[in-house]
Amino acid sequence: MEPRIFDGTQGATALAEWRHDMEFLFRLYYVGAHLQVMLARRRLVGGARAWWLSIGVTPPSQFSL
Repeated sequence: MEPRIFDGTQGATALAEWRHDMEFLFRLYYVGAHLQVMLARRRLVGGARAWWLSIGVTPPSQFSL
């Protein structure tokens, strides 16, 4: 099952559905919290990705595991 991408143009309902789908997959595959941010971030494109980058979150590749 491939998680959907999210570009931020579909509105609040689409965001809620995307988040629900991502959380379902995280539970299904036992994804730990440290990987959830990295995986979700990779499904953001367009305006959603630009927003993510604009808030100044440390890229997951720089997290120490």
